[in-house]
Amino acid sequence: MTALHAERQAAIVKAGPSELQGLCDLPPNDAGMHLTGWLRKDVDDREACSAVAAAGVDVSPVSTYCIDPPSRGALRLGYTGYTTRQISQAARRLAEALR
Repeated sequence: MTALHAERQAAIVKAGPSELQGLCDLPPNDAGMHLTGWLRKDVDDREACSAVAAAGVDVSPVSTYCIDPPSRGALRLGYTGYTTRQISQAARRLAEALR
């Protein structure tokens, strides 16, 4: 499972520069089954989450997990339950929704 999760995380991290440039930063993470996609400072993560959900991509706004408002909005992106093909397609829809 570890190798499979690493492959899927690599797919979403690879999509970052090509699909999400300037919209969402997706740094890799050595642990877990989710990545944090950091939004531009002027983007509210709850509004972004609504737009992304309307595009058919399931994400969570990181601000809902915070006691104090974060200095920058972010989206919680799960990747372990999807194929690399599904991840690539979702990255394109994510980018379209964030534009």
